[in-house]
Amino acid sequence: MADQSLIEQALKGNLIEELGLMSLAEEEKLALIRSLTDLAGLRFTTRIIERLAPLDRTEFEKMTSSVPPESAVLWLRERGIDFEEMLLEEISRLKDELRERGASLPQP
Repeated sequence: MADQSLIEQALKGNLIEELGLMSLAEEEKLALIRSLTDLAGLRFTTRIIERLAPLDRTEFEKMTSSVPPESAVLWLRERGIDFEEMLLEEISRLKDELRERGASLPQP
């Protein structure tokens, strides 16, 4: 459900540099971003589902495969869920978690 391009854009920023991974091959960087995009999307979708009422959860699950993302975003807004804000929060959490993990790794 989450807009993959929006997630990728938010993750790319300077995350690779922040984590000290500039020496990775370009393919490895892209694979890492794809992996993080999938993880952020899964976490984000889980947060949305947790905030919805049970009947809305069922509707949301049906909707994610049958309507354009813009329609789903409008539907979420009608239920008090700010899609973009929640998405950016989740990406920020993931970045913070990665920074913390990176900082705890032994330095070469």
